[in-house]
This record gives sequence, structure tokens and C-alpha cells, in this order.
Amino acid sequence: MRQLTRHVVLRTALITTMLALSLFAAPTAWAASSPALTDTTRTPPAAAGDTIALTPGSGGGQDTWYDCNTASPSITLVGCTEVSGGGLSYQVTSADQTRYASNFIVVFEGGLLGVLGSPSNAIQVGPAASGPAPPGNVVAPSATGSTAVGSTLTAVTGVWVGATNYSYAWSRCESDGSNCVPIATGGNYTLTAADLGSKILLTQHAAGPGGAASAHSPLYGPVTTTGGSVPAPDPGSAKPTLAGAPQVDETVTARPVTMTNNPAYAYQWVRCAAHCTAIPGATTTAYAPTAADLGDTLMFVETGTNAGGSTQVRSAQSVAVTAPTETTVQVSPRKVVAGQPETLVATVTSATAAAAPAGSITFERSGVPARGCKSVKTKPSGASATVVCRTRFAVGRAGLVAVFTPRSGALVTGSNSNVDGFVVGRDPTTVQLIMARRLTVNRRHTLMVRVRPAPGTKRFAPTGSVLFVDRGKVIHGCVKPVTGGVVRCSVRYHRLRAHAISAIYLGDDTFSGSSSRIHETKVTVAKPSGYVTALMAWTFRFSPGSTQVALLRVTGLVPGVSVSLACSGDGCPLRHHVYRMTKRSCDKRHGGRGHHCKPFDLAKRLHHARLGVGAKLTVRLTHRGWLGKYYRFVVRQGRKPKIVTACLAVGATKPTMRCTPP
Repeated sequence: MRQLTRHVVLRTALITTMLALSLFAAPTAWAASSPALTDTTRTPPAAAGDTIALTPGSGGGQDTWYDCNTASPSITLVGCTEVSGGGLSYQVTSADQTRYASNFIVVFEGGLLGVLGSPSNAIQVGPAASGPAPPGNVVAPSATGSTAVGSTLTAVTGVWVGATNYSYAWSRCESDGSNCVPIATGGNYTLTAADLGSKILLTQHAAGPGGAASAHSPLYGPVTTTGGSVPAPDPGSAKPTLAGAPQVDETVTARPVTMTNNPAYAYQWVRCAAHCTAIPGATTTAYAPTAADLGDTLMFVETGTNAGGSTQVRSAQSVAVTAPTETTVQVSPRKVVAGQPETLVATVTSATAAAAPAGSITFERSGVPARGCKSVKTKPSGASATVVCRTRFAVGRAGLVAVFTPRSGALVTGSNSNVDGFVVGRDPTTVQLIMARRLTVNRRHTLMVRVRPAPGTKRFAPTGSVLFVDRGKVIHGCVKPVTGGVVRCSVRYHRLRAHAISAIYLGDDTFSGSSSRIHETKVTVAKPSGYVTALMAWTFRFSPGSTQVALLRVTGLVPGVSVSLACSGDGCPLRHHVYRMTKRSCDKRHGGRGHHCKPFDLAKRLHHARLGVGAKLTVRLTHRGWLGKYYRFVVRQGRKPKIVTACLAVGATKPTMRCTPP
């Protein structure tokens, strides 16, 4: 029995020794001179049945186990109860779980207190755990590799109980093991110049059915160089590049280069005018220029540092920093009519009042400057300027844009407004028809039309055509183009009747169509200024089959009278002929008071022709402005012709009234 007990004790001591080594390697372990405790069955709190192993201290002495109500009992052991046991292990009982509100197993060895983990924690006793126990670390993780800059440390997995998978994290610590900062994850870590003088800690995370736990490796380091064999960082021929517009409140981004020999990188933005100065706080790869940068250029400086030294590379300087602008435009009135005045308003605003938007604005319609609205100078007030221009548009769809162009040397950028789309409607028109109140039969009259646009219209004049209409029908030959806003058409009426005349403007691309009012009028006979007094005499020889004109004489003719002879029907030797009486054809009257024409015999012009039945002879005696005479002879069979005599109104060619000599 004594031998079995000794075997158990020795086996427990072996396990305890391994645990003690792992605890000693941990960065938070006590010094080796103090005894240490380990719960070999599970992690704290310990439960009934758990075995607590003792790692003896270097001072020697008898081991005494106690159940205390505090993790840090005093040397007088107030609040502690000695429990049975001894040697290098103790098995927790159910009484340990209920003796105090909080129970802690501690051990005194030669006056030294042995606890687990740190001076502030003993083995706490708690209720029995249910289900799988969390992973327990038996042997701490470790790392292999040199601690010189450029070397790679490789994780070595520790020994665990109840763990199924693992992960690793690396931390950089002060030389005394404090202020550890995570720097990487994974099974390997390559030391950089940033690690110089620091110590490296590996943390292994374990997970299993009962939960998760972590364990630390020893501290490695401090990290050193390899005796000056690390060369300084080398960027080669590469230089940082800049992207983005160097404008106020915009972002300029630098693209750093990668240097060899694992350096640590530092960045600095620089403002350059006559001299270059560092911009306070601008130490990242992105920088938003401010009003303080206006007119200056920007440069990005990258510094790489390792054990071999520092290397600095610079980007090219940017263009001068400017302030972006924003331009807006509006049209008034919103109902745009061709040829009518429109007010264009544009406002340009700078991102900062430190850079006034000095320059000019051009109003463009479909890429073409609006008339009179090109390069209108701005007069800034603070960070903005407003420009007003008046113009006129042609009909059609329009997209108006205000384009701001900075003045030379201005610290602002150009900008375009959004497109203000609108439709230019056709300009309304009015049509005025001008004509005589009364029309005279057979006299030519001129109808005149004026096509007028709406008041205020300029730059454009109506084109297209005008129709002259009489009682809803277009007057023949009176479809005329508009020239200079005026249209004329001549008419002649041969009958005495009423008319309703109007004019219709058909419109064009710029102007809408319109109609004049209807003019009600009548065709009347003109008031004569004289009377044709000439007389006619005639003699016919007729037979049952034909008739021959023996005499058809006109007497009493005076200069200015026209004799018209027309013949139609069977046997006519001519169709129509006009004989005008002139002074040459007349003899001078006695006394020299005027002229008197010789008698004129029309029968000779017929050459004694035999006219068939139904043939017609028409004789007209007319004079300008006078009442004329009309004679018609219709050949009849076997008797004298039917004779019609009548008066001709002034300018008429057909009888309209009886002749009444003055």
C-alpha cells in the first residue's frame, strides 16, 4: 500500500513538474522560489473530486494544505481551515465547496504561500461542472526562430486537454513584458524594424466542446539587428504618386511605394510655395486641402526605417491648390416664346470666401453662346457672384448651360451648371388686311397684308406665306410669300357682286399662324369722266345661208378711243383686233381747237367675208375713264342680224347698264 501511494505521488509530481515549467515560462508567473498550485483536472473553479497538484518551491519545508475564505490569506491564516492531505497533491472534497461562501485552496510550504497564476489568485473551489470541461493547457506554446530584424518566428503548438482546433496571435511588448500590443495573426511572423528593442509574445487560442481558452508563450527578445548586416530600405526608382484633384475640401490620395528590407513606414504631406513645409497632422496617405493651401502645391513624403537606417522618397508636386466652384442657372419667365426677351440668371459659388469666383460666365444653348450672353464678367461678393443677361431664343427645344471660366490667376476652378431644359414656343402674330372699301369693276386693285409679331419681338421677322381668301376660297394667284412682314396681291373683278375677303398667315418655324378680320365689300361701277359719242352705221346683205357685212362704219371718233372688233363663228376672217385712235390717225379740225378722226369702216377688215348663221360680231368703243358703247350682231338665217346695243361701264368689257348720253 505504501509503495502504491508513493507511485501515485511520484506520477503526480511528474505532471506537477511539467505544469510548473509551463507556468514558470508564462510571462505572468511567480518567481521559482515560491510553491505553485495547478488544477490538473479542469480550470478553476475546482470542484469536488478535482486534484490540485503542488509544484514545490526552492525554499523546502513542510507542505500544509488549507481551505480559506480568501485568495490572499494572511500569514496568521485567519479564515482558513487546515484540511487533511499532504505531499504534492490534494483532492477537493464536497466539504471544501460548502465551508465558506467563497472557498480557496492554498498551501503553505516553509512559510511561503503557494497559489495558482498570480499572487492575487488561489485555486477557487466551486460547484461541480456539468458537461465537457473547457480546454486545459498542459504545456504552453512556444516559438522558434531568430529574434533579429528580418527573421521569422514560427509558432510551436502547446499541449492541451479538451481542445480540437487552434489559432495564433502575436503581440509586441515592452522590454519588461508590459504594454503588449497585437501586431499579427497566423503561425508565422517576420520581425520588422518596428520591433527593434521590443519583446514578442505568442498567444495560442484553443477551442473545444467545452469552450475556449488561451495560453501564452515565453517572451522572445528583445529584437535586435544582425550586427549591421541589415541594409537600409531601398525603394529602387519608384516614387509615390498622387491621385485626386488638389482642391479645397476634396481629397488627394497618395499611393506609397514598397521598399525592400522590411522597413517601418511614416508619411508626411508637405505644402510648397517659395519653400516647402510640413503640414501638421497630415501623416496618412489621404489629405483634404484647406483654404490655407490655396495657391500652393502639395507633395507627399514617404520615409522607410529599419535597423540599417532611413530612406525618404517624395512624390512630384501637385498643381496649385484651388477652390472648386458650383454654378447654377435659371430662365425667367419660364414660358419661353421665340423672339421675346428672356432673363438669364447664373450664380457661381466658391468653396471658400478666401478664393472669390472672379472670371466670366457664358450662357450656352446646345453648345452655342446665347446672343449677347458670352463672357459676362462676374463681380464677386464674398464666396459667390451672380450674373444677369437678357437675350432672345429661336423656337424649338433648348438646353441652357451656364459655363464659369476663371480669370487668369484666380484660385478657383471652372464649373458648368446643370442643363436647364425648356421649350421655346412660337411667337403669336396678328394679320392686318388693307384694301379699298369699294372695288371698281374691271379695275385692278391691290390687297396688302401686314404680318406683325407680338410686341417686344426682336431679331426675328415672320416668313412663310399668306393666303388671300374670298368667301372661304383662295383667290386665284393670291398665295404670296411674306417679305419684310408685308404681302401684296392684285385682283380684278368683272362682275358687280359682293365679296368677303380675308388674309390667312400660315406661320413658320418661329411664328404661329393667324388670320385677319373679314372685309365685306362690293364691286361697283366707276364714276365716268366722259362719254364716247362716236356713232356706228351698218349695212348687211343676207341670204338664207349666210350674211355679208357691206358697211360697218364708225364716225365721230376722237383720239384716245379704242375700237375693238371680235368675230366668232362660221366664216369669221379674224378673231379679235383692237384699233386705237391716235393723233396721227386723225385730221386737224378747222380752227385748230383739237383733232377729229376720219370715219373708220370695219367692214374692210372683214374682207367681205360671208358669215354663217350664228356667227357673232362684237364691237366695243371704249376710252379710259369714259362710258363706252357696246354693239353685238348675231347672224340669223334669211334675215338681218340680231342687234344689241348697250353701254359699257368704265373699264368694263361687258354691258352692265344702258347707255344714256350726257
